Parts: sequence; C-alpha cells; structure tokens
Amino acid sequence: MILAKIEEKKQLADVIARLQTALETANERLAYYAQDIQSQKTYLWENRSEMDHIEKIASRESIQQAVSIGETVLAQKQRLLKLLRSPYFGRFDFTTTDQVRPEAVYIGVHHFYDEVERKNRVYDWRAPIATLFYDYETGPACYTSPQGEITGDITLKRQFRINNGTIELMIDSAVNVVDDVLQEELSRAADDRMKNIVATIQRDQNAIIRNEHAPVLVIQGVAGSGKTSIALHRIAFLLYRFKDTLTSADILIISPNRVFATYIANVLPELGEESIAEIGMETLAHELLDGQYRFQSFFAQSAALTEKNDTALQQRIRFKASADFLRLLSEYAAYVEKNRFVAEDLWIGGRWVPGWLLEEIFRKHRSLGLNERLKQTAQTTEQQIGNQYNYNLQPEDRRQLRAALRKMVRQSSLRATYQQFFTWLGQPEYFKRAKRGILEYADVFPLIYLKMLLEGVPLSYRRVKHSRFAHFQIDIFGNWRQVVIEGFWKAHQSENTRLYGIERR
Repeated sequence: MILAKIEEKKQLADVIARLQTALETANERLAYYAQDIQSQKTYLWENRSEMDHIEKIASRESIQQAVSIGETVLAQKQRLLKLLRSPYFGRFDFTTTDQVRPEAVYIGVHHFYDEVERKNRVYDWRAPIATLFYDYETGPACYTSPQGEITGDITLKRQFRINNGTIELMIDSAVNVVDDVLQEELSRAADDRMKNIVATIQRDQNAIIRNEHAPVLVIQGVAGSGKTSIALHRIAFLLYRFKDTLTSADILIISPNRVFATYIANVLPELGEESIAEIGMETLAHELLDGQYRFQSFFAQSAALTEKNDTALQQRIRFKASADFLRLLSEYAAYVEKNRFVAEDLWIGGRWVPGWLLEEIFRKHRSLGLNERLKQTAQTTEQQIGNQYNYNLQPEDRRQLRAALRKMVRQSSLRATYQQFFTWLGQPEYFKRAKRGILEYADVFPLIYLKMLLEGVPLSYRRVKHSRFAHFQIDIFGNWRQVVIEGFWKAHQSENTRLYGIERR
C-alpha cells in the first residue's frame, strides 16, 4: 500500500502539472480574445461612417463569434480551476477483451483531456465509462459506449479524497463505496448547505440518476434519505447526456420555500452546471392563476390539520390526493370541453357560416384562454368568409360575429367551473372555502390542473421541458408523504391527459 501511495502521489502531481499547463493556455487564449474583441470594436467605431450596412453586420457577427468562443474558453478555465483543487475522487483499472494490460481510469467532477499527450487524464462522472465505478465490483463488467457495448474486467478499484493537491484519503475497495469513506464524507458535508455526492453515489442511486426512459420519475423515501441530492445530480446528468437538446433554461425546479432553494443552490454549480431556474410552489400557483384567486398557504393547511381533529378536512385532502380524483377531474375537463361551446349556423353580412365550421375552428384553438380563443376563432372565421365569399367584413359585421360567438359559450369562470365539478361528481360537500372565503390549499393545484386541461400551459412556461417538484411533507395535491417528483413538463400538455407511468425507486 505504501508503494501504491507513492505512485498515486506521482500520478496526482503529473495531472496537476498538466492542468496548470492547460490553465495557462486558457488564460493566453482569453487574453487573445479579449484583445481581439477590443480591436474589432475600435475598428468598427472608427470606421463606422465609411462602412456600408453589410460590412457593419459582418463586423458585429465577427465580434459576437469571438465573444462566444471567449465564453467557452472561460467556462473551460472554471472547470480547470475546480479540477486543480480536486482532480478526481476515484480510479478503476479496466481491461477490455482486446487488451493485454489494464487501463487506469480516473473519475472526477469534470472531464480533462490532455492536449499535449492527446489522452484522457480524467473522465467526467457522468460519462458512460464511469458507470463501471458505480455499478460494478472487481471482476467482469461492461458499459455501453457510443460505439456499442464494451466488456472486460475490473482488476482494481480505489477511492480518494484530494484537497488542494494533497491526497488526504486513499483506500482500495471491491465495491463502489466503502462505508468508512461514506460516513466520513457525510460528516464533512454536515453544514447548512447541501453538497455534491459524486464520490459516494451508490449503485441504486446511480440507476436513478442515469435513468433515460421514465417520462415521470418518483423518488420516494424518508426525510434525509438523499432524495433531493439524487434529483439534483440527475439534473446534472441530463444536462450532460442531452447537451445538444437540453439546456439549463429548459429546466425548472419547483421548491417548497426560499430556505430550501438556498439550501440546494450550490449543488449544480459545484458540479459545473449553470444555476437552474427555481420557483416556490405558492409563487408558481399565483402565476399560473394570474393572481386572480386568493388561497390558503401550505403552512395554514398544515396548521389546520395538526391543531384540529377535522375529519371532514382530512377526507377532503385525502380524496384530492388520490389517483381516482385526478382521473375524475380529467374526465370532467373532457366533459366541459365538449359542452362549453354550442355552435350554431350564422348569417354574417348576408353570408352563411355553418355551425360545424365554427366548432372546428374553436376546437383548433383549445390551447388558448377563453378570451383569446374566441378572438382567434373570430379572426379565422373572418378569413374563411373572405376566402369563400370574397367579402371583407365591415366593423358592424365583426361586432356581430364576436357577440354571436360569445353567446355560444356555455362556461362559467374557472373557479365556478371547478366548484361545479363536485356537483357533477354528486359530492358538493368536498368543495369548501377556508376562512374569509379563500380557496383551501388542497384545491389550488387541482384548479390549476383543470385550467391547464382547458386552456393549455401558459406561454411563459412552454419552454420548460423538464420540471422537478420538491416537497418533503406533502406532494402537489396535498397528500402527506416523503417524495420528490420529477418529469417532463410536456407530459402535462397532452390533449388526452391521463395518469402517466410512474417508476418508483
């Protein structure tokens, strides 16, 4: 073991030297691009009066390209600085079926390719080959690479704790994480902020992090079991795995409160990823409801549950947290959509407009709010009249069309429509307002769900491809449990909304 420590110290010193060389190169490139950008800006300013429009555009594009390259180099520099503090945390020796000697593979927070030797010195923990470190003991192993399945044998597994260029801990292990290492790392991380856990990821946790198939994933466990940490590492993996189609702007973290948001804020930057947009549950609810409805806070509902033995309240919350409730609400939304617009034949400006055409146009714009939907229906109908009859509607014709379409609507306000749902169920007692006539918290997200079914997802959230809900005591419909839910936001935009397959871990 003494000889192994000597060899590992030499290896670490060599990697650090290579990192420092790469850092110097990055600094030189940054200085070059900074000077180049400044020179181009000066040239553009001094010659602006002599340049034509096309030349100015070309010059600005050249500056923007240099800025973009400079930002890429700056990001590379940040990764190198992080690696200099702790280049890697694990090693395994792997011999493929077509090799004679094993290759030592080092795993770290980031990938490091040595441009001088043209060789990978450190592999990113999210890379396919890194699954060997997390999923296998010494012996036969395989992983899936872009070229296909690679098989071979692991002959050595080693773990490190490196701090500022010094190996503080080194231990050989047959499994992916030794309990002593895990306990020590956890004790070191016991402060007021969550830490990254790439050095101590367990096999089952790794399976959750790297799952690429479940559209909705539920991570369920008791408080302190690592649900949130695993979910954040999963975000980092998704951004790495799908870097061509997924960016930090496509992801939204929905958290229970600001304290929680502060607690998790440093994890993704530690892993080298940009900060992800975050919003609190109640803030999100206010935005999705356009600030039109006042509702009970989660804290107020919790207080009501704990301070009073209100069995009716408990039944309401339990019912609204059930899968049956969600299914019934989806059926009700389909019923409302089918009956909310009763199309009739119209005569506009002496021209006949069949009711079936109006209904077809109205259905086409179902992703819009009612007012915008009627506006688009009127505009499309006007275009159809113009195309069919070669007639342009007059102002009075337009007013008549809009008024007629409005009369065809058989829908109350969103709140009234939601309240009528319980009458439709034959259980009107399950809708009850809290103090001062505000909505109970258990009704807030069902109300939002109904709105999304009837009107679609608001434009401000349509870019979100992947969302993560974080609640430690209560899920999005008020059900008491320890759970983290994440999934693709587009799952909630389906025209035929239904319960999606959930994988429990």
